[in-house]
Amino acid sequence: KNARWRAYAKGCIELCERYSEQIMEGRTNLNEAPKDIKRLEVLKPPTIPPMRERYEAFIAKEKRLEAVTTPAVASGKNNKANNNNKKGSKQKRDEEDDDDDDV
Repeated sequence: KNARWRAYAKGCIELCERYSEQIMEGRTNLNEAPKDIKRLEVLKPPTIPPMRERYEAFIAKEKRLEAVTTPAVASGKNNKANNNNKKGSKQKRDEEDDDDDDV
């Protein structure tokens, strides 16, 4: 299992490095600074949605992709152990509640 997670982490790091390189390249090719882009937003065609809507759509798309690529973690053994712990803590609380009634 560790090899799988190590490979997953390495892939994530490589992907982040690749994206950062693309961003740095893209910024060097810009004629305007990123802070000036907001001023240029006024000049866009009316058919294109505003920057906030485009950003929210992008984030929603990323969340969908993240949900699809997230590995399943739950397994049968872990679920049974968690259920037993929950039952044990509930029984403890019930016993503590019973102590108050004896007074």
